[in-house]
Amino acid sequence: MDFWSRRPIRTNLAGMGLVAVVWLVLALLLGAIIPRQSLLGGAITIYLSLLIATLLAARYFDGMPPAWTGAGAHRWSGRELAQGLGLGICMALLAWAPVAIIGGVHAGERDLPSNWLFWTAFIGISAAGEELLFRGYFFQRIAEMIGPGIATVIVSGIFAVAHLWNPNVTFGSASVIFLAGIFFSLCYLRTGSLWLPFGAHFAWNFMIGKMLGMPVSGEDFGAGLLRTGIAGPNFLTGGAFGPEGGLAGMIGVAAGIYVVATIPMIRYSPYVNATVFRAIHALRMKRPASGDDRKQQTS
Repeated sequence: MDFWSRRPIRTNLAGMGLVAVVWLVLALLLGAIIPRQSLLGGAITIYLSLLIATLLAARYFDGMPPAWTGAGAHRWSGRELAQGLGLGICMALLAWAPVAIIGGVHAGERDLPSNWLFWTAFIGISAAGEELLFRGYFFQRIAEMIGPGIATVIVSGIFAVAHLWNPNVTFGSASVIFLAGIFFSLCYLRTGSLWLPFGAHFAWNFMIGKMLGMPVSGEDFGAGLLRTGIAGPNFLTGGAFGPEGGLAGMIGVAAGIYVVATIPMIRYSPYVNATVFRAIHALRMKRPASGDDRKQQTS
C-alpha cells in the first residue's frame, strides 16, 4: 500500500459514524454540566463535544495523531493563524468598502467590556466549531473517499444549506456562503490544518460584526466600534443579511480564494506532513504484511 493510498470506503464511513455517535453522547453529557441557556453555553457544549469526539476517534479508531485531523498544534500553527487573521481582515475590508461608500459610516454605540468579551468568545468558538464541523473529520473522510474537489463542492453546499435558517437569507446570500465554503475548504487543503481557515473565519466575522458594525449572515452582534449604514441595492450590499448576502461579499471571498490558491507562502505544513507520515508508517509496521507488501519486500 502506498503512503497516500485511500482506505476502504467502509472504514471512512465507520469513522464518521463513530464520531457522530460519540459527539451526540458527549453533547448530552456536557449539556447536563454546561448551562445551555446562553448562546455561549450552547456553542461550547456543541463544539467542545465535537472536538473531543474527533480526537478520540482519530486516536483509538484511526490510530492517528491530532495533526491528522487538522486540529493539532505544530510549529506553523501560529504562522497559519496569523495568515488567516490577516487574510480575513483584508477580505472583510474589501467587502465593506462599497457598502460604506453607499451607506456611510459613523461611530458605533458604546458597549460594556463584558459584552465585548462575550461576543469575542462566541465568535471565536463558533468560527472554530464550524471549521471543525465542515472542514474537520467529516470533510476529510469524504475527501478520502471521493477526492477533495467533489468533497469541497458537496460540503460547501451543506455549509450553505446550514445557513438557510438564518434571518433575511436569500438565494444570493446562499450563493456567497457556498463560495465561502469553497474558500475555507481550500484553506484547509492548502495547509493540512484548520488554523488558517479558523483565523480567516474569525477575523471575517469579528471585523464585519464588531469592528465595522454590519450584520453577519443575518445576525446582529450588538454594538460595534463603527456602525455602517446599509443602503443601496441589496444585490450589492447584501441588505439585512450583511455583506455575505451581496456582490460586495462575493468580491471579498473571491479575492480570498485567489490569494490562497496562488500565494506560495500559504502551503502544506512540513511538520504536519512529517507527523502524519510517521503515524502511518507506524501503523504499517504493526499491520501484518499483505500479499502485495510481501512481493515488494522480496523483489
